[in-house]
This record gives sequence, C-alpha cells and structure tokens, in this order.
Amino acid sequence: FRFRLPGRASTRPRPARCPALPTALEVHVVEDSRVIRAALVKKLHIVASRARVALAVFEYASAEAFVPRVDALRLRRDVVVVTDEHLDHGGGTLRGVHVIDALVRAQFRGVIVSASGDDQVD
Repeated sequence: FRFRLPGRASTRPRPARCPALPTALEVHVVEDSRVIRAALVKKLHIVASRARVALAVFEYASAEAFVPRVDALRLRRDVVVVTDEHLDHGGGTLRGVHVIDALVRAQFRGVIVSASGDDQVD
C-alpha cells in the first residue's frame, strides 16, 4: 500500500546504496588445477572489464607458494584471495584451510573466498 500526501515525499523506502566499486583490485588465486585456475582468471578479467575495474591477478599452484606473501597483503583492503580447499595436485602438503588460517593470523583485511568441489567440505 503506497500513498502520497500533498507536498510530501513518497513513503516508499529508498533502495540501499551500494558501496562504490574500487577502481583497482588485486586477486590472488590459490588453485592446484591449471585448467580451473585459467578459467577463474579468465572469468575474473571478464567481470572486471564489465565493471571497469583494473585487475591484477596472481596465481599460485599450492598453499606453500602463496603463504609467504600473506604478510605483504595483510593491511590491504583492495585484495581478494580465492582458494581451493583441496590442493593435492599442486605439489604441496598444505590445504585451503591453512591459507585461511595464515590470513586470519596475519589479520588480513581483504576478502577471502574459499571453494571446494568436495561435498564433504563445509
């Protein structure tokens, strides 16, 4: 039910404002499958292009390759880390949960995206 009073604004609530998109974004993809990593990077570039966001993507085949970079990223809010849970084929022994743990311990302020194709992982 909507109504307008003479001389008054509409009573409809205004839509919430979305925060402005950053002009640049750095994404770190931790994925052991070269094919999946390439597909993710391609999709990220497509979306960033449509959103007019400059994108820098860094790829890692294992958690061991990524974890040493955590301290350099910790205070930055313009960083997204995308990690797979199972990183068995990347040559390391660490898993996605270790990536997340390292980011949390370093008080990472960016965005963490974790995914797994395994139905057993929550």
